[in-house]
Amino acid sequence: MHGIHDLGGMHGFGPIDVHEDPHDHFPEPWQRPLFGLVLAMGASGLWNIDMARAARETMPAADYLASGYYDHWWHGLVALLLEKGVVTSEELAAATPPADPAPASAPRVLHPDQVPAVLAKGATARREPAGPPKFRPGDRVRVRNARPAGHTRTPRYCLGKVGEVALHHGAFVFPDSVVATGDPDPQHCYAVRFTAAELFGPDGDPKAEVMIDLWAPYLLPAGEAAHD
Repeated sequence: MHGIHDLGGMHGFGPIDVHEDPHDHFPEPWQRPLFGLVLAMGASGLWNIDMARAARETMPAADYLASGYYDHWWHGLVALLLEKGVVTSEELAAATPPADPAPASAPRVLHPDQVPAVLAKGATARREPAGPPKFRPGDRVRVRNARPAGHTRTPRYCLGKVGEVALHHGAFVFPDSVVATGDPDPQHCYAVRFTAAELFGPDGDPKAEVMIDLWAPYLLPAGEAAHD
């Protein structure tokens, strides 16, 4: 979804102004427990990271711009808790715990003593591809000028632009599909190198380059039209 959350490269917003201490990941007291809630619910198996990102993107534009990073996390968490039936709107309004804090539909429950091991192990979205890669390092490619209504991982500022495949990462869960249908639909993913001038026009630094990871369905051979 190319909404207000896709701020990269947009004109008029100026440079990023960092107010917070870069060494303090939780400058507000409520942010640390929120991080724990998001981690626990992410481990439950009721949704995945792409669904969590898509939920944050449903935040109204004015609210998104007027709030901070963890406010976006809170919005997405609440949206998914309601959607999956973990809590009701009445329970949220009353700030009361749900009757069943571990719904039967949750495939997993993350206990406090398991957190260090889970964080240390991490997770991967790498999958076996359905077929061979369409592009190879050195190929010139164009980003499709597609603006889907749902979740997507193509930055708005690279739509229709031409770059060069620098690296083939392998195949990974395709975010667009897994959010829309639940199907992981593994697709090859590439690091594509763009010149700043290609992305941002004559104001782009002629010596600068931008590397963007893009899945195969987002790309076409450079000679083909981007398709609006």
